[in-house]
Parts: sequence; C-alpha cells; structure tokens
Amino acid sequence: MKNKVLLLDIDYTIHDNSLFKNLLGKDFQSKFSISKNKIINIYKLLLNETGFFKPDLFVERLSKEIGYDHKIEIKNILWQKKRFKQTLYPDTRLFLKKIQDTIDTYIFSKGDKLFQTAKIHSLIKAIEPSGVFIFKNKYNKLNNTVKKFKGKKVFIVDDSPDIINKIKSIDNKIVTIMIKRPKFNKNYDYSKKTLADYVVKNLTAAAKIIESK
Repeated sequence: MKNKVLLLDIDYTIHDNSLFKNLLGKDFQSKFSISKNKIINIYKLLLNETGFFKPDLFVERLSKEIGYDHKIEIKNILWQKKRFKQTLYPDTRLFLKKIQDTIDTYIFSKGDKLFQTAKIHSLIKAIEPSGVFIFKNKYNKLNNTVKKFKGKKVFIVDDSPDIINKIKSIDNKIVTIMIKRPKFNKNYDYSKKTLADYVVKNLTAAAKIIESK
C-alpha cells in the first residue's frame, strides 16, 4: 500500500458520457423506429428528474415508448459491454498506467452502482481491490470517504466544481485537480470561483501533477 491515494471520478473525467449517450442513441435508432435524439433526450430527462441515471427506469420508459415485448432487448442494448469500453476517454488507460507505481487509485463517483461499475469494468485491475466508492449522493459522502485515508497524501481528480470546493473545505491539504474536458458537463457552472489547486483539460496533465508531488 502506497502513501499516496487518488480519488478518481468517472463521468466526464475518465468516461465520455456525451459519447456514450450518442452511441446509445444510434444503437436504438438502428434497431427500432425511434430517433437517436429522442433516446438522448429521454436519457437526459431521467438524469434531471432523479439526480443520476437509473438504468431500470430508462428501460421502463423506453419499453413504454417502444413496446413492453421488447423490454429484454432494450435492457441488453443498454448494458452492451462494448459501448462502456468504447466510451472511456483515450487518455484514461495511459493515465492509470503512468501513475500505478506511485499512487493507489480509488473510484469516487455518483450514480447507480452497477451502471457506474460497468463503465470501469475493463479498468478494474488498475484500481484498488476495495477501491470503488459509488454513492447516490456523492457530495454528502465526501467527509466519511476522506476520513478513510487519514495519514495519507490524498489527491482528487474530478470535473465538479462543487465537489472540489467541498473537499477543500474539509481538508485544505488535499491536492485538488479539476478536469474540464473540451466537451464538459453542461450541468456544472464553471464560471463560479473554484478552490482547485489545478485545472486541467486532460488526464495527461493530471498525471504530471500527481507524479511531481
């Protein structure tokens, strides 16, 4: 076990959620008489209604739209393993490989646990065996999560300004790296002042910071 710990977000950090929605829409459009944009809009609507994506609710809503006799097929399309793997950002694997000898990596994410875990399934060897923390309300779990690593040098890489600011208020010594991808999460207000130690556009830059500390 290393002295440095990384709390790593999933959506818009290591996983391209915009690309995922786009490919998901295309897959349904090619199979059923429903437009790609309608699929994306249903996905976004459910996300806004519940605060995070609930796969069972998505399957139910689409079954109502397409037909309940297609429910199993709809579920299978949603959970297609290839798409989860395809929609990791290109720099994700190299990032994890570069930092693996210097830091223990833990996933710290918000959402449905099974669905979020499916996104990182192909990366699981690069993550600590007990290192997947996925909560329905990530913001409220920050304090308890940070306490698990008392005595360690903690880093966080996340795209949420609110998470970055909250974690700084808990412990100012935590090294905070906010990632803002070219196609970022439109639900976040990046005009607000951030307490992030660093703001980067990709994981290559984040790796350099982690290695230098």
